[in-house]
Amino acid sequence: MSQDAFIYQDVEVAESPAPMFAVLIAFSTIEQPNVEPNQLGHPYLYGYFMDSTNLRSAKIISNLSGQEMGLLPKASGEWIRQYGIFKVAEGTKSIRIFMRSGCPKTSSSATCSSHFRRPGIFLFNTEEEAKAFVSAYQ
Repeated sequence: MSQDAFIYQDVEVAESPAPMFAVLIAFSTIEQPNVEPNQLGHPYLYGYFMDSTNLRSAKIISNLSGQEMGLLPKASGEWIRQYGIFKVAEGTKSIRIFMRSGCPKTSSSATCSSHFRRPGIFLFNTEEEAKAFVSAYQ
């Protein structure tokens, strides 16, 4: 993706009587030749818990950000793991993950590109299972 572009994916969530934990995860990198580290792009993840799978009527229950979802590469070509672990909010019917390039609008697509690899949303019964998954994710 170049400049301030984004893509997203929605995943339907089955109702569960027990609490669940969602992991939003991906690897990201930037491609910016000959740029100072403070001018690098900022690829990041974020998401929503939503109350419907119907996009026209879905309302956002919770915004999902923070943790390691905005971890930044320190150099062009460095792949980093970005993720967040969230307790699924009551009433959640779908989860949306966004992958955003985060490049400044003044940057050209020739000098600012973000790449994502292996993005996903994964559900677990316990936070410990979610943490173990993140640690082993490659």
